[in-house]
Amino acid sequence: MKYKSILPFLAIVLSGCGATYTSVKEGPTLLNSVAETKEFKFLKPNQELASQLTESEIILAVKNEISERAPFSGCRTLCTERKNYNAPLEKWGRQVALDHKNNAINLTLINGEEYKNTDISSNVTRNFKSTSVTATFNYEVEENSESFVFKLYPANTINIVPGKNPVFMTYKPLMSGAKLESRLVNLFEEITPTIDKTIIETGEFDVDFDPASVKTNFTRKLESWSGPSVETTTKTQYDESFKLQKDGVVAKVDLQIYLYRGKSKVEYRISYPYQIMFDGSSTIPSSSTMEQFVKHVQNIANS
Repeated sequence: MKYKSILPFLAIVLSGCGATYTSVKEGPTLLNSVAETKEFKFLKPNQELASQLTESEIILAVKNEISERAPFSGCRTLCTERKNYNAPLEKWGRQVALDHKNNAINLTLINGEEYKNTDISSNVTRNFKSTSVTATFNYEVEENSESFVFKLYPANTINIVPGKNPVFMTYKPLMSGAKLESRLVNLFEEITPTIDKTIIETGEFDVDFDPASVKTNFTRKLESWSGPSVETTTKTQYDESFKLQKDGVVAKVDLQIYLYRGKSKVEYRISYPYQIMFDGSSTIPSSSTMEQFVKHVQNIANS
C-alpha cells in the first residue's frame, strides 16, 4: 500500500518532463577562459541645469547591461512553463543582483520547479527547488572633480548550488563547461554602459493675448508632442505639450496657459534627454541650447 500511494505523486513530479536531471558538482569552480578587466570613464555634467552624476547611477547602468546581455534574458524575471495540469511549474532564467557590501554584481542562472503543497487546513504553500550557477563581477569606483572611473573585473569562478526535486533528482544547470565560459567572456566584452539623464528648466511669463489665442500660436507653429490638446477649463486654460528642435536637439515643452488679470499666464517646463557614455563622452548640448528654447517659446507665445 505504501508503494501504491507514492505512484500518483511520482507521476506528478515526473510529468513535466521539461526539467533535466544530472549529477552536479557543488561549490566554486575556476574558469579556464577569463576576459580582460574593463575600465570605464564617466564625465560629470558641467551645466548648471544638469543633475549631478552619482556612483549609484553608474553601478545600476553596469548592472542593467549585464542583465540585458546575459544568457536567458528573454523573460523579465524567470521564464515559466507548466507541461500539463498536474505538472509542477518549471522556472528558468537569469537573475542579476547588486552586492554593495562586497562591491560586486552577481549573475545567477537558475533552473528548477515550483511545487504546490496543501496541508490539512487547505492552506497552499509553494516550494521552489532549483539549481543555481552564479558568476560574480567585482568592481571599483574612483571619483575626481571631473569624472568617475569604474573598473569592472571579469568573473574568474562560478559557484554552483545544486537543487533536487522531491524524489531527490538533481536539476541540471542551465549552462556549464566551455559553453558557459565562452558566454561569460562574450558578455563581458560587450558591456558598454550609458547613463540616460535629462535637463529641465521651468518658468513663467505673461502674454498680452487671451489663452485661446496663445494656444493657437503654439498649435500653428509647433508639432504636438502626442495626441490632441486638452482643455481643462473652457477656453480659459489649456494644458499642452509640444516638440522643440534646435541643432539636432529634440526637447519637450509642457505648457499651462491660463487667464491671468485679463491676459494670459504661460507656465513652461522644457526638458530634453542626453547620455553620459562609458568612454568619457557625452551628448549633453551647450549651455546656450536651453536659453534658445526658452526664447523660442516666448517668441511663439507673443507672435
